[in-house]
Amino acid sequence: MEEVEKIFPDHNDIKYFALALKLNCGIWTNEKILKEQNKIPIYSTEELINIFG
Repeated sequence: MEEVEKIFPDHNDIKYFALALKLNCGIWTNEKILKEQNKIPIYSTEELINIFG
């Protein structure tokens, strides 16, 4: 968790980021601040529609 706290800008959702980091998967969110890190992919709704639509 200490590593995650250093790189994750939103401390309210740090549990989700830690889980995504452990599972090596992305997060679906429209919070743009989360794109400021480069450890896990962050997908907006629009990006997912373009991928799967």
